[in-house]
Amino acid sequence: MVKQLCDKGEELRKTRSENAAKIGDTVTRLTDAANLLHDTCKEKNTRMAEANEVVQWGHQMDEAFAQATATEQELTVDDYGADETALSKLLDRQTEIENNIKAVQVVRGQNLLNKATKAQADEHFAGAQMVQEAQKLNDSLTNVLPQLVAGRKEALQIMLTWRTVEKEIRAESIWLKEKMDSPLLDMKKSEKTDYADASRHLKGLAELAAQVVTKDQAFKELSDKVNGFVQEKQTTSNQARRKMVQLALGTVGDSVLSMSQLNNQKTELEERIANTGALLLTNYTTLQLLNEINEAEEWIRVRILPLRQIAPMTDSNGTKVASQKVKDMLVDAASFNRDTIGPLKVRVQLVVTQQSSGGPSNKRVVADTEKRTDSVPGPALLLLMQRHADTMDTQGRGARPKVNILQRETEELTSRYQMLLQYLELVEKKLQLHTEVHTFNAQADDLNRWLSEMEQSVVSKDYGSDVDECGMLLSNFDEQFEGSSSIGASRLSALGQKSKELLDEATTLRGKLKSEEQRSASVLTQIPDQEDWVSVPQALQEMQDHVKMDEKTVNERQEELNRKWVDIRTGMKTRKEPKDRQTDTVVGPKRDEF
Repeated sequence: MVKQLCDKGEELRKTRSENAAKIGDTVTRLTDAANLLHDTCKEKNTRMAEANEVVQWGHQMDEAFAQATATEQELTVDDYGADETALSKLLDRQTEIENNIKAVQVVRGQNLLNKATKAQADEHFAGAQMVQEAQKLNDSLTNVLPQLVAGRKEALQIMLTWRTVEKEIRAESIWLKEKMDSPLLDMKKSEKTDYADASRHLKGLAELAAQVVTKDQAFKELSDKVNGFVQEKQTTSNQARRKMVQLALGTVGDSVLSMSQLNNQKTELEERIANTGALLLTNYTTLQLLNEINEAEEWIRVRILPLRQIAPMTDSNGTKVASQKVKDMLVDAASFNRDTIGPLKVRVQLVVTQQSSGGPSNKRVVADTEKRTDSVPGPALLLLMQRHADTMDTQGRGARPKVNILQRETEELTSRYQMLLQYLELVEKKLQLHTEVHTFNAQADDLNRWLSEMEQSVVSKDYGSDVDECGMLLSNFDEQFEGSSSIGASRLSALGQKSKELLDEATTLRGKLKSEEQRSASVLTQIPDQEDWVSVPQALQEMQDHVKMDEKTVNERQEELNRKWVDIRTGMKTRKEPKDRQTDTVVGPKRDEF
């Protein structure tokens, strides 16, 4: 339309020369106005297009920012107190978020930045602001969110690890409580009076100690894991990641406390085991000594009782065998006293001295335990006693009565050993006497045979049939009479001296037997357990009877031989006279020639 007006004006200017200048000026103004309007409209359209672009870009930016903000909120939520299953799902969710950030949000953010950069290059009125906002978005998508994802994943992984550790701590705590309630730790039961029960108790306590010591490595590993959490919290350098880790570790902040409580539980259990072990070991040592004393008494008993059967041995060979057996028993008794009773009394005295001075110190108990060679109480219990030596209570409440019993039993053992020793020595002397009596009887038998031969000559009725034979018989008889007189007297005198010595020995031995009988009876009245031991005085009484029998035998044999000797001497004199008369009858005055 403006162009038509301008064309019409040109025609009018040509046809109306008088108004040509005015018409030309009008056409020029109209053309300028038209151009100005065109430029204005064009600029308006451009502004409208740019504004529309800003609106669309801004909408996309809002969506991108909203998603980034939502992602950030999801990454920073404090849901670390969830259980193990939920934490695993959350960890899987972090992978999804990480992929979404990389594949979707970062790509969209980069596109928005590219658009903003192009708009700025095209001199878009909001180009600079668009670039600034797009860069802020991209910084969040490429820096902040990835760091949050990494921190979140790390924190969740820490929490998963903590849940495992927490479960282990809980399980160990339950285990420690169960062991703490063990009847093995009952202090009253540590003062048992039966050696077998104390042995079983100590063995059970040693096994419990071994179980606890075995846990040392597991507790160390748990402590290392907890310390690792603390170190993780302190050494994470990236601020965003540190924030996540610290947030998570704020939830497991009690881990150190839990581990500390667990270690305290373990220490308390170890102290109770060590304390119970120390008291039980002190009690066990006393009961062990009492048991060894009982075994020593049994050793004596099984040797002293058969002596009653050995003592009355009567035949020569049996007496010699019995005598050798008693000698061997005396050697065994001396060895037993040296190797068993002596060291046992020393150990008893050590315990008595320690308890009399208020009980051994903790370090003394540990040191004595280390020196033991009987595998008691075991390496684990010993380790706990060493570890907690400063907190042990070794002053047993029932120690003093047991020490009194220990002293009394030791004295009784000494008395019984002395009884055995005296009994053996007396049996040996009795058997020696019996052996000598057998020797005496053998000599008496030999003399008796000799006397019997003499007796045959005495009672013989043979006076000879002629003078020669009668003279020969008289000569032989005179020779036998004179020779037997000195020989018989000498042998009978020697045998008489021997019988006197035997009777003196028997008298002395009977006195010793009587004295020991009275002493042993007195000792037994002071010993509560007299079963099987009451036979000792009875056996000593029987031995006195045996000695009396030996005395009677010696006396009777000596009297018999003396009487027989007198009879033979009388008979020989009587026999000699008939021979002399017979000779006188046969030869008359020539009798002296025989």
